[in-house]
Amino acid sequence: MVTDRVLLSWLAGVPAGALIGSYLWLALDHGTPWLLGTVVHEGGRYTLAQTILYWRHFLRELPVVALYAAASVAAATVYGPRCTSAPSRAVRILALAAAVALVAGAWMAAAREWGADVARREVLQSYLRDDDAPVAGIHWGYHLLSTLAYVAAAVVLGVLVQRLLDGRARTPRRAARMVWLGGVGVATVVLTILCGGLPLDTLADPRHLGHQAREAATHLVVTLPLAFAVLLAVGRWQPDRSPSRASSADLAIALASGALLLAYLAIGAIVTGAARAARPDARLSALIAAHDFEHTLDYLLVALLVVGLAPGVHPREGDASP
Repeated sequence: MVTDRVLLSWLAGVPAGALIGSYLWLALDHGTPWLLGTVVHEGGRYTLAQTILYWRHFLRELPVVALYAAASVAAATVYGPRCTSAPSRAVRILALAAAVALVAGAWMAAAREWGADVARREVLQSYLRDDDAPVAGIHWGYHLLSTLAYVAAAVVLGVLVQRLLDGRARTPRRAARMVWLGGVGVATVVLTILCGGLPLDTLADPRHLGHQAREAATHLVVTLPLAFAVLLAVGRWQPDRSPSRASSADLAIALASGALLLAYLAIGAIVTGAARAARPDARLSALIAAHDFEHTLDYLLVALLVVGLAPGVHPREGDASP
């Protein structure tokens, strides 16, 4: 077993290390440690500062990011250790209010620079990239497989964190599983339907496969552990040595489905030449390292949302089972 403090340092250290590594890669590739004014983005137009404050892209990612936050809280609620304290109602309201303010500020910034119609279309998932023609709902398919992989990984991390802290397997809360994971599943299906269903491009197009592979790499290494670190920081997770039954079936399903999705994205991206299809003249550091910073505002929104949605104090169903 590990302590909650050690666990928090591990969870926070992974995204911090990934971002530091990405910055160093960009610095070495561009020959300067001062990157805020250096063009690093794959499109060849945005500096690091502009990539971090990429308001238009932030609006484009809103449905995906909201689902990431919900999936993280769902996995922690259903599979994570027993929660013995939680944020107060005032803290939750403040976090959600800050999230709304962040989205509103992004809307105003994007509308000022590109126009209100572009900002509206971004929220409606109409752009793959800034210079593409708008097609209603197309951007959701640009993330679908990586989003499913994120949900599977969140379940795996929830179980792993619980076992590291408690030292034993624990029965998932059945009611919470229905409410939280069921809600995430329904939201994914509804968004897919609203955005035009499952397009073939999601499964076969090199640009889609490559982009989803990059999304998975960024969000599984940065967003997911960050979300769990925030949850642990605002709500105490304590070991519970009550006898319990194992949740090995859920873990096996999540591991298998997540591994298959990631393998499909990795192999598909390599076989189809996704890097060349994405930006033929872009540096590899722009496609991978700069991509981590492109989602900076997303990390902030996920952190605010998981605080606002953080699970309350609860015993785990089956804790007292013989």
